[in-house]
Amino acid sequence: MTKVYALAKAFVRLYLREKETLFWFLLFPLLLLSLLCLIFGRMEEGGGMGFTVAVVNLDRGLHGAILHQMVKDLAHSTELFHLVEVEEKGDVERMVREGRVSAALLIPADFSESLFKALGMAQPAQVKILYRRGEAGSSLAANILSELVQTYNREVLIRAGLLSPIPPFKLEMALIGARERVRYVDFILPGVVIMGLFVAGLFSVPSAVVLAKEVGILRQYLVAPLTPAGYFAGFTLGHFVFCSLQVFLIWILGRWAFGASISPLRPLAILYLLLGFFVPLSVGFLISAWAKTTGGAFALANIVNLPLQFLGGLYFPVTGLPKFLQGLMAINPLTHLGEGLRAALGIGESAYPSWTGPVVLLLWILLSAIFATKRLGFGVER
Repeated sequence: MTKVYALAKAFVRLYLREKETLFWFLLFPLLLLSLLCLIFGRMEEGGGMGFTVAVVNLDRGLHGAILHQMVKDLAHSTELFHLVEVEEKGDVERMVREGRVSAALLIPADFSESLFKALGMAQPAQVKILYRRGEAGSSLAANILSELVQTYNREVLIRAGLLSPIPPFKLEMALIGARERVRYVDFILPGVVIMGLFVAGLFSVPSAVVLAKEVGILRQYLVAPLTPAGYFAGFTLGHFVFCSLQVFLIWILGRWAFGASISPLRPLAILYLLLGFFVPLSVGFLISAWAKTTGGAFALANIVNLPLQFLGGLYFPVTGLPKFLQGLMAINPLTHLGEGLRAALGIGESAYPSWTGPVVLLLWILLSAIFATKRLGFGVER
């Protein structure tokens, strides 16, 4: 065991001495978590949508004042948008055109008078919503203003006796599996942890093992008093220490910098963290067994890395994919690691039966380990 500990210590020192390793496996996950939380976490603060709406009321009558007040009340009570009040029609048109506001409601000067005449079956009164075509935020703001105008339109018809206040049918919306709102930092934190473990196993294992094969060190290990099993045990122990540091730093940043409320100290969560360590480790050994050079190993790792990450739903929920891609997701280890860890932490539920994740992940570990051990020197004569 002393030799295994010594080898593990050597690998940890190797990791900590290389600047590229420190950046990609320690600093990069922290930067990624910070960037995603700063961008997408801000969208949920206060429930705001992050866009600005303008209103210009040129009408001095009662109905213009009521509609204007409805817009102000919606902005203040729901914080769906930030409201800007403008006095001139030309100013608000320019603000929308230049992108300073997402949309604008224009209440013309004769709105109240026209609305009064419209109740006598004259031409309907007009209001105008200004927005930019083809821009998602502008269209969303325009839809909110349109719904508000339609609400007041129905209210006017009801008060005039032209529309029954009792609807012909009732719509009931039922939320299945209702849960408390999940904050983005709580959703993304497990994904970044799994990403960090996956990238560490996928790239650091081949960088050490394949290089050892190229220069002949691996063969010397395998014919030395240290057994092949001892070599892999020492490497695994050193890698585990490094990955534990990685997970600790990510979780500390998420908790203390961005207010994550989830705790990894749950039995099922710890199980998925261990699977999240061993699956990338075994895939890294599989790549090491397949590749003949370090360049080839990194090429294989890059081919595997991004497709598995983005089809694993680590950063955003992946829904509505074609059946072919859904099949790939079902055998993707990152899908089960991400969903399993989130479910273990109380963040949503996995789309797969509870037994599926551990079975798929253990199969990845077993098959990768069997192939890797046959290729990495267990047949070397002692």
